[in-house]
Amino acid sequence: SNAPSTTAQTATSVALSGVNSLATDKAENLYISDFFNNLVEKVTPAGQLSIFAGGGSTPVSTTPQAATSAALNGPTGIVMDDTGNFYISDQNIGVIEKVNSSGQIISVAGGGNTEPSTTPQPALNAEISNPAGLAVDGAGDLYIADYSNDEVERVSPAGQLTVIAGGGSTIPSATAQVATTAQFGNIEGVEVDGAGNVYIADGQDIGNGNNMIEKVATVIAPLSFPFTSVGSTSVPQPVNLTNTGNQTLTLNSVSAATDFSLQSS
Repeated sequence: SNAPSTTAQTATSVALSGVNSLATDKAENLYISDFFNNLVEKVTPAGQLSIFAGGGSTPVSTTPQAATSAALNGPTGIVMDDTGNFYISDQNIGVIEKVNSSGQIISVAGGGNTEPSTTPQPALNAEISNPAGLAVDGAGDLYIADYSNDEVERVSPAGQLTVIAGGGSTIPSATAQVATTAQFGNIEGVEVDGAGNVYIADGQDIGNGNNMIEKVATVIAPLSFPFTSVGSTSVPQPVNLTNTGNQTLTLNSVSAATDFSLQSS
């Protein structure tokens, strides 16, 4: 068997080591995260394999460099978005990297010392711990299965990172709950569908069974009003919206269901 190289060779003649994730692009190229070789390889539809990222000696930073000049350290999750950006979870150093369509690699999340939270923060300030699977949606949001933090984070196109699931103390069940109140157990994978529903591979024993798949629905949890006597009004409940994207958020109207009133909007 041959060692992987930047020179294309027959894919079945190459020795891989610790393959753990696969991805494809619109041109039907296959990408392989080669964990122990610290490489990501690309296989063309004709069966030719070459190194796509890694194999160099320069640590990845926010300064762009050729992806094949970079030193990776435990590439795990990989995914390609709709515009040709390729993301890699560099597990051993807790960093997410992006390779653009020109083959330049930069760090885009992790490497900081601030604990991820439900409050958006610059993604490069966050301390991600052993990231595993990755996913992207049609809006360009990146989702991270943060294995050792037991959370799923979302990074907006504007580079803001937010915890969207996990970090709580309630073991998931068939009863719906707010996603950030859930307790996960070392998340291996994450995926998002066309409607924005997020699916989580919860691979560890967390006290209520092994190997569960959880779904975070796009439907927002309803407001919970206290017992209120007929003819009286409950305490108002605020609804706060935060725009974590890179486009203007415009609300054309705000309305309430029958028998509910808007105090302000």
